[in-house]
Amino acid sequence: MFAPEDRVRRSQTVVGEGLRDEYLVLDLGNGRYYGLDGVARFVWDRLDGTTTVEEIASAVVESFEVDLGRAREDVLELLGQLEERGLVETGEAR
Repeated sequence: MFAPEDRVRRSQTVVGEGLRDEYLVLDLGNGRYYGLDGVARFVWDRLDGTTTVEEIASAVVESFEVDLGRAREDVLELLGQLEERGLVETGEAR
């Protein structure tokens, strides 16, 4: 579970490739593919370990014209789902 002040990064066991309207993520640990599009792809692109969850939510507000409370809630929910699948982790970029 993440908090707004956390810095989140992509797991080192994942690789990805951008396609036309989607980003495919491969978890090398279990061989599963995940597709990200829309806001999920936007968030994924910012998971560099240096940007806080709150900063990502603010960027969502600017790009998708939603209020900050909703953006924060949605980003935290998405990050929770990604964490459950082992695709992200807390901490500075390595």
